[in-house]
Amino acid sequence: MLGILLVVVSLVLVGCSGDDDVALGPDALRAAAFAEKITPEVGVNHSDPIYLAGFGNDRIATGVHDDTWARGVVIESGGKKIGLVILDVVGYFNNEVETIRSLVDDASFDAIVVSSTHVHESADTMGLWGPDQLTTGVDNGHLDFINRTVADALREASANLQPAEIRFATGDTIGTSLPPEPDLVADGEILQHLCVGGTFDDAGTCVDGIEVEGDDGPIRNPFTPSFQLRRRGGGGEIIATLINYASHPEALGSDNTLITSDFPHYMREALENRFGGVAIYMSADLGVLQGPLDVFLEDDAGGMVPRRSFEFAERMGNILAQRAGDALAAVGDWMAEPSIAVAKSGPMTVQVTNPYFDLLGAIGVFGRRPFTRLGNSTGEITSEMQAFRIGPATFAVTPNEVDPQIASLYRDRMIGAEHKFIVGLGNDEIGYQMPESKFNPGCFLCVDANLAGDDCEFDDWNDCGTVFQNNIGPAVDPMLQGVMNDLLADIDS
Repeated sequence: MLGILLVVVSLVLVGCSGDDDVALGPDALRAAAFAEKITPEVGVNHSDPIYLAGFGNDRIATGVHDDTWARGVVIESGGKKIGLVILDVVGYFNNEVETIRSLVDDASFDAIVVSSTHVHESADTMGLWGPDQLTTGVDNGHLDFINRTVADALREASANLQPAEIRFATGDTIGTSLPPEPDLVADGEILQHLCVGGTFDDAGTCVDGIEVEGDDGPIRNPFTPSFQLRRRGGGGEIIATLINYASHPEALGSDNTLITSDFPHYMREALENRFGGVAIYMSADLGVLQGPLDVFLEDDAGGMVPRRSFEFAERMGNILAQRAGDALAAVGDWMAEPSIAVAKSGPMTVQVTNPYFDLLGAIGVFGRRPFTRLGNSTGEITSEMQAFRIGPATFAVTPNEVDPQIASLYRDRMIGAEHKFIVGLGNDEIGYQMPESKFNPGCFLCVDANLAGDDCEFDDWNDCGTVFQNNIGPAVDPMLQGVMNDLLADIDS
């Protein structure tokens, strides 16, 4: 492993309260933004080797292409304060988020939300991508480093809030990809219509089996809800720009072994060059393998951008920045006194019925995440959900990779919201959430054979891809939907 010197850089946009607050009253909007490097570095904040997350096991980092970050904002208005942090990691467990909150130890926060971009090109923070399927890839020292870095950044930003204004926009990326995909994001795994354990008759009825719904076609969410904060008064400098988009940051593919934040790196660079301030990428509803691997982009000369390349990641990031940035630039109205509302589920007990996850939790592959073994291939973990509103925008904080079909239901229930954000992998990462009716109940029957590298006799194993292997179980969907519906209703009441 080639060591690359890590210089921890803190970019915090702060200011002093002044006459702007007096003119609007003490509860007018104030904000600050930060960007802290969390790049894993052997001998500095990580042991050797660094296992890269997101694709297969034993994928070891060979260098650093660009840094990974903890980026975020602290926003206070109307006596309510929210800290929103986005990490360039594949996922971050709820117990680590709770550690960050305890280190901040600031009762003035009404909510601290920590989300992951789900990048597939940085250090394993969940344990699933170690040297083999049964050995963790997590380095606790790196988690400790991230926790301290984020807590320090939140405290500093909270202590240096400045008078601010905010604006929102919602654009899209439709028409930015060559055929057959019309958008920057493609559905990489269309779920099949199945009759599990039985057969379809000539009339299409499932006989002697369990019918599993399939997708009518590709599923995608092309929208780019975004917000921008600027300094109130003076020159109106941009504090932060945040873009919410539903795509796996995996444009480099599985052959890449250089640490990178993938296309969000280029998106952020483009936005900062255009507007200034701190640019932030926040993943949305990227379930059912929404991502760039099946997208085709055209270069300036009319040729095809090489796929699985940094050139592709740059092109994708620039397109995303342009579309979202243009939508923001078209908005003339800035708000100085947006209302804020927060709703929290509190700790939730989630039952794990995936025998693969049950085994990994029992032998410690998930690192220091608490895992209760109940027996009979079931376990329990603790998670949470949140929702919050800032002015005309509502944010649903879901602890996983949620299917865009489910997120569409959440957006429908954001009553009165003009701009609708899905905070994917928010405060946890518990796998895919898909509609219960589309869950293949046979998928968990072949876990032992899969781990052993053997063929499974179950006929429908070939239809049990990533969305099932990394899914806690079918009961999770109705449970989480019920909780989120109550939270969204609460903030709109």
